[in-house]
Amino acid sequence: MADLKRTKLAREIHNSKYKPLTINRPGTYYAIVRTTNTNIVYHGGSAIIGVYNPKVKGTQYSSARIKVQNYPDSIEVGWTVNPTLYNDTQPISTPEEQFDLKLMLFWDSSNGNWFLKYGHDETVIGFWPKNAFTALGDGANYVYWGGEIFSPPGVPSPPMGSGYGAKLDEDTRYDAYCRKIKTINETDYVVNAVDTRSFSDIVQYEVIDEGIVGVAEIQHIILFGGLGGYTGNKDF
Repeated sequence: MADLKRTKLAREIHNSKYKPLTINRPGTYYAIVRTTNTNIVYHGGSAIIGVYNPKVKGTQYSSARIKVQNYPDSIEVGWTVNPTLYNDTQPISTPEEQFDLKLMLFWDSSNGNWFLKYGHDETVIGFWPKNAFTALGDGANYVYWGGEIFSPPGVPSPPMGSGYGAKLDEDTRYDAYCRKIKTINETDYVVNAVDTRSFSDIVQYEVIDEGIVGVAEIQHIILFGGLGGYTGNKDF
């Protein structure tokens, strides 16, 4: 409950204190891949996400996550370096040793609840009841994967992903990644994500959708990241 309260407070700070650089979430930038087929009711999404420790300052944060959305509702799960929420930064991966985590968001069509599953054994570690939403209780029409950062205007934006910059050469010692990106279809089958497109809103952060590669432990992979340093001036 304390984490939920801190998250709500942080979003109120980020959305009210600063003049907008983006329309809906000022100072927030993305490098993501999302589904494009809106004729499907998605029952969820999953991925194995590389975990890093990008350096942030003050109220900045840098995250990687899976997101399901049915406007105006959304759920995001992943990792974040966010001292405003957690009062620390905890390094996890280095070029010498890589860590990642498997997460799944699953919608139970029998009751409208959303469940968070963790790890390769897909242990249920939490849920969101249908009555918490206005639309997402009826399933999702988009699934997203990738990175997100926040920085107040005038403060150079933090790194996204690994913090080493995006080489975008499939070297996951340096590129942040989501591998085995999947959606859950209308019959509750977990399938490789198809009909996807990539998006980044400033050049300091990049994303490449590599698609499905012929390696069992990778399958559909996206690479993303960047050094940051954007101050809100449209100088690109």
